Amino acid sequence: MDKPQEIHIYEPESQLHHPLRLLRSILIGFSEGKFLAWRLFRRNISAMYRQSFLGLAWAFIPPIMSTLFWVFLRGQNVFTVDDTPIPYIVFVFTGTILWQIFLDALNTPLKVIQQAKSMLVKINFPREAILLSGFYEIVFNLLIKLVLLIFVFVFTGMHFHVSAFAGLIGILTIIFLGFTFSLILAPISLLYGDVQKGIAIITQFLFFLTPIIYPMPKGGMIAVVARINPVATILDESRTWLAIGYNGVSADFILIFGLSLLGMVCGLILFRLSLPHLIERIGS
Repeated sequence: MDKPQEIHIYEPESQLHHPLRLLRSILIGFSEGKFLAWRLFRRNISAMYRQSFLGLAWAFIPPIMSTLFWVFLRGQNVFTVDDTPIPYIVFVFTGTILWQIFLDALNTPLKVIQQAKSMLVKINFPREAILLSGFYEIVFNLLIKLVLLIFVFVFTGMHFHVSAFAGLIGILTIIFLGFTFSLILAPISLLYGDVQKGIAIITQFLFFLTPIIYPMPKGGMIAVVARINPVATILDESRTWLAIGYNGVSADFILIFGLSLLGMVCGLILFRLSLPHLIERIGS
């Protein structure tokens, strides 16, 4: 027996007048879009590596080359940093991996939304499927990076602590934070390509304001900047948990974690409400 066709009723009243109904429709969109999200994810990954000779090796090369570059410069006394609680090569490599996870969470949703622009205009489907496919891609890249991180820990003789699993909470927070920023920027990014170009410039500058190649500063203006930089706090504590083990959580971390969750919910609502207007403008 054929399944009865689902009927959608569009009303002029803003969905914000019924917030619970709006949140429920977003959750239903994720549920109904699972299969399409998986197909989009497989297509994107296949297209990414189909014409690449090195394939998945490109997921390993950037963090390795970046780490060797900074270790070499420090070894040549081009710059100096305070002593780190773990070998410097592991310190920088772990920081670089966490930073790239943040960049993946920030850039991937914007990328998949841009790739699906023609679909958005021509086909009616659960829009959350696009975001879910981006999340799948983030997790895929994350698993590759974790394998590489474990290999480096073993190669350098780092001792594994069971409490290091707390670092996964830090990684999840980094993903939430990047995804939140991405959702907020997504509506503007659909209209203007300047957004992604601007992100590339800003994140290059932000790299040096985040304790990736140096320990968390204790004083001076750079310490003030690090304090208001949400990525700095999350990255520094996550690195400590992964490499040394859980040693407590700061109030700043808890605050950023909570704000990231709240921001992601608000970002999903913004995405859902703004998309029909954006599609109309793109289509015209």
